Amino acid sequence: MSTLGNLRAPAASRTCGACSLCCKLIGIAALDKPIDQWCPHCAKSGGCSIYATRPDECRTFNCEWLVNPNVGDAWQPTRAKMVLHHVNDAGMDKVVVHVDPGSPQAWRKEPFYGELRRWARELLERNGTVNIYLGKRVIVVLPDRDVDLGAFNPGDKINFRKRRTATGWECEVSKAPAAAPPA
Repeated sequence: MSTLGNLRAPAASRTCGACSLCCKLIGIAALDKPIDQWCPHCAKSGGCSIYATRPDECRTFNCEWLVNPNVGDAWQPTRAKMVLHHVNDAGMDKVVVHVDPGSPQAWRKEPFYGELRRWARELLERNGTVNIYLGKRVIVVLPDRDVDLGAFNPGDKINFRKRRTATGWECEVSKAPAAAPPA
């Protein structure tokens, strides 16, 4: 059984507490807040100074550590230096990992890297991927290798194809740049 799921309510034993790493790593369009910069509304002791009126992007976000008790305590964002979440994008399951730029190799350390590879194997059966975000740079973790797709701009997408071979699945991953605006 997969340890990943679509649970959205926080697990009974977990709270954000003083953690607000998502307020740094994730871009918020409604606030014009870029990725990897602290939100101007993030309180120094943690929490949000506009909590009651925060945008829907913030209101509906919960990291995977917070909502999924099957995700180990090592993944607590301030400890891991990463924010992990599970999304379904046009029918494709994705584990998205936003890595703190102050610890860009955190995802490669154990127990994280082994778990990312295991999730990549699980997700492959469901046509899903594990995507590492280091600022605008995207790396896709596959069961047998990592594919660095480089910097992404708004509208860029990940092309993912797999095919069954005699020895298992063969995967291709590439970057699909956003369509150029009409002239």
